[in-house]
Amino acid sequence: MSITLSVIESTLADLRSHETSGSGRGVRTNMLDLVVFCDRRELADEMVEVIASLPHSRPSRAIIALGLDDESDVTADARVFCTPVLGDESGVQVCSEIVKLEGGRNGIALPSLVAGLLLPDLPVFLHWRAEPDASRVVLARLWELATRVVVDSTAVPAALGSLSTLVQRQPDRSVTDLSWTKITGWREAVARAFDNAENASALGELSHLEITHVGSSDAQARLLAAWLESRTGRTPELTIESESNEDMRNGSLTRVALICAGERYSVTRVEEGTGLVEAPRLPEHHVPLRVPPLRGLLAQELEFLGRDRIFEQAVTEL
Repeated sequence: MSITLSVIESTLADLRSHETSGSGRGVRTNMLDLVVFCDRRELADEMVEVIASLPHSRPSRAIIALGLDDESDVTADARVFCTPVLGDESGVQVCSEIVKLEGGRNGIALPSLVAGLLLPDLPVFLHWRAEPDASRVVLARLWELATRVVVDSTAVPAALGSLSTLVQRQPDRSVTDLSWTKITGWREAVARAFDNAENASALGELSHLEITHVGSSDAQARLLAAWLESRTGRTPELTIESESNEDMRNGSLTRVALICAGERYSVTRVEEGTGLVEAPRLPEHHVPLRVPPLRGLLAQELEFLGRDRIFEQAVTEL
């Protein structure tokens, strides 16, 4: 059977009916459309499972587009997930739909199908989980459809070097990086070391910055350094080191130390989800450093539509 929009929509309607036992009480969520572009099959399969298990902010319709480096025809697979509405005794179930598209020639035919499958009048989140080649035709076409664009420079290293280009790309879009979301707790923890006026003023004399991370990806470390440089207006001597820890995810931060006016301010991960803040003129104290798994990170990003100006300013320092 040839893949057409009507075939896909008919399949989704049949699946909604099946999931709700033909009651006719299956309705879509009315939140957003999510488009994920991948260039590897294992990534596409992973994203299907991640989206199906989102704890909240489940999209009304998610479209996983897999661009393959071959001459294969376009194929489609559709799934529907329905959940009863809490406190509603009428039997209404809210349904979320996932359509997986794949096609050869690097997915050149997929954007037109994606455009036709988007539900109208909803924001469109584009999660680009592939090499962000600015000249790529597929990126250009999907970019036009998007409201917000999300990359993950920990998973796709080349994305870090492309952030500045993506932030400035036209037409203007809200852009962010899941690696930035991953260091939210670290940024808050570092700020805690400068909670009093004397420590805060010392930031104007930041001279050295030392960051340690796990594994091969330094994306989170570089984003944290860029954030500090953009906030302080300083360009400190930067040392980034990697260490091995099989119990932690690749790229995770383990220690950050700032030398300001000859004094040392640091945050150290002492156990999973907990950091120790040490700073002059402040008692040592523990802070949360929890980084949720991919589904939690994605769920957080789906809550936001606006631009993150602090992130954009940090990107200029990369």
